[in-house]
Amino acid sequence: MPGPLEGIRVLDMGAFGVGPQACGLLGLLGAEVIRIEPDYGDGLMRVLPLVNGMGTTYLVAHHNSKNIVLDLKKEADRKMAFELIKKVDVLVENRRVGALDKMGFGYDVVSRINPRLIFASSAAYGHTGPFVNFGAADHFIQAVSGFVSLNGQKGGPAEWVRYVVLVDGTGSVVIMQACLIALMQREISGKGMYVDLDEFSSALYVQSSKIAEYFATKKNPEIMGSESSKVCPSKAYLTQDNKYILVSAFTRAQWVNLCTALEMKELSNDPRFAANNDRLEHRDEINDIIQQKIQDKPLVWWMWQFGRYHVAHSKILNVEDLEQDPHIRANGYIVDLPSAWGPLKYATKVPWKFQETELNPTTAAPYMDADRDYVLSLISS
Repeated sequence: MPGPLEGIRVLDMGAFGVGPQACGLLGLLGAEVIRIEPDYGDGLMRVLPLVNGMGTTYLVAHHNSKNIVLDLKKEADRKMAFELIKKVDVLVENRRVGALDKMGFGYDVVSRINPRLIFASSAAYGHTGPFVNFGAADHFIQAVSGFVSLNGQKGGPAEWVRYVVLVDGTGSVVIMQACLIALMQREISGKGMYVDLDEFSSALYVQSSKIAEYFATKKNPEIMGSESSKVCPSKAYLTQDNKYILVSAFTRAQWVNLCTALEMKELSNDPRFAANNDRLEHRDEINDIIQQKIQDKPLVWWMWQFGRYHVAHSKILNVEDLEQDPHIRANGYIVDLPSAWGPLKYATKVPWKFQETELNPTTAAPYMDADRDYVLSLISS
């Protein structure tokens, strides 16, 4: 069956990651996504690594989309863009504040030619306030939102999360959700709307518990490395074969199970370690005891042992491990994505599973202007 957004058309007028990724998510749900590509391309095209000259980040961000190149400084191309806007349900943009207004494509203008248009505008720091004109990248927003101050090795400098573009990824999901909600509202009102979004507030939102923790205690959360500030033990421990295993025990029953698995049942009867709050007060001592024990056996042994005693645990995989992991293979989380630029593996299979509809990316980003004939026929229809 077709996706739930079949019949919805989305216009991508964004740049870099956030807006285009949101459009890609809408495309996964069945919407038709058309991107207006500047004649100079997009910055993500040149972000390493490249597949036959095209950045993998761009290829993934623009999956399931069509592409037309328009120079919006040229009158003929501007007219085509306006005609295209008449044909779409959603427009997504994440450029600098006011950029589309200066180009003549702001909400006040385009809503007059398409009153049912959902216009989703995401700015890095929002559309008001002292930071309104600041440019940004993921790690800058991580820094200014407080996220960086929470990450790093215990006793070391603060660090930003490098493995993923955390704020961009969260921001794109928020844009997608906002578009879905606005489309539902349009079903009731029959009218389009302007949706005001920003990455900064998304970064704050995912830290809600830490922010609440500060206001409750007036103490800044500390950098804890792999440890939890609220649960002890909850940490990555090094095994005999120089691999890490993450172990956690919060409740009394979990603590007893862990002590049994460690063959140190006497620890479960030590009054200093009876409850989680007690263990937090003796965090360093507990971690030293557990580390000394875990380093005596290899990872595979501890995976088996902790499984036997129902201890919360996990091995720590790197990206290379993911490809061969049996659980990932069994669920088909990593899929092969056809691409004009060459074979590409895409992670992951979409996180939504509908009973009668299978949703997966069908293509990576097309060549620039690959769908010009189709888009022109759409405009003229």
